[in-house]
Amino acid sequence: MFMSYIRIPGIAFAILLAAISANSGCSRPLTPAAYASPDNVATLRTAFQAGAKEATTEAVAAAEPTGWATLKGSFKLSGAAPARAALNVDKDTGVCMAGGKRILSDSLITGPKNELQGALIFLNQKMPDAKWEHPSYEAMKTATIDFDQKACIFLTHTVAVRSTQVIRIINSDPIGHNTKIDGSGKMSSFNQTISANDSVMYKPGGESPEPASVACSIHPWMSANLISRDNPYFAVSDKDGKIEI
Repeated sequence: MFMSYIRIPGIAFAILLAAISANSGCSRPLTPAAYASPDNVATLRTAFQAGAKEATTEAVAAAEPTGWATLKGSFKLSGAAPARAALNVDKDTGVCMAGGKRILSDSLITGPKNELQGALIFLNQKMPDAKWEHPSYEAMKTATIDFDQKACIFLTHTVAVRSTQVIRIINSDPIGHNTKIDGSGKMSSFNQTISANDSVMYKPGGESPEPASVACSIHPWMSANLISRDNPYFAVSDKDGKIEI
């Protein structure tokens, strides 16, 4: 998985291109590249050079919100997108490959103009207090989010939810699936078989510092990514590569 940081004045966002994670072999999260602010470097240099000047211990008051804005952006892949590889489907082919249709890897999905689908952006710091949460997000704080699987694939490859929300894990196939979520941080893990045309509820219960892998132990080619955050400031790019917060 690839992670990088961008900084917007007063707010640090972490961007994880979860859709580019490899399906083969064992993967491990990469340490984000260090970010250096020229202004901060200059300030520190001046402070250290002051020498005899007495350091101040006065606390700097946190900025107060004075209104709301919308953050929009888009992701595009630079260069030609590789062809999506056919996955090795070796069981329940009557359901998983109905009509002989192959299952293609969804680790990298692009549109006709290289729009990147499934890229994740999220706020990588704590909100000072509830004043920083827009009312529309507050209304969805405990909402139930559907996460479906059909024809032996997860219909959403990158899922982002709040830690207070509930995920309805749906099995829309006429065969059983096992959904396994490897929780990290304070997000709870999950490992349960879901009967045909049934569903179960899952509560993350806490925040994860990065997306956790989601898999099916019965059909090992199935994979997705799930992140749980305490605050609502995150977005996953749509089929046109667009995000909005």
